[in-house]
Amino acid sequence: MAQVKLFGNLRQYYEQRQLTAAGDTIGAVLAELCAESSAFCAAVTEDGALRPFIKITVNGRDIQLENGLDTAVTDEDTVAIFPPIAGG
Repeated sequence: MAQVKLFGNLRQYYEQRQLTAAGDTIGAVLAELCAESSAFCAAVTEDGALRPFIKITVNGRDIQLENGLDTAVTDEDTVAIFPPIAGG
């Protein structure tokens, strides 16, 4: 299972900061996380798609530079999920 790290306000949806999730794609990992917490799901997805400004990386590489939700994930990977961040 891939290691999943949540950042910012996304941590509030789970007791632990680091999770594990099964799945061979980011979409499958998100589906498992959504099955455990509908509030988390509402925070990161909208109409079945990733919300704009939610950033997901696999081993530090943005999934938007790969295959989006179809980006492959293995048991050795670390998935990081970031909420929108603003500042100046």
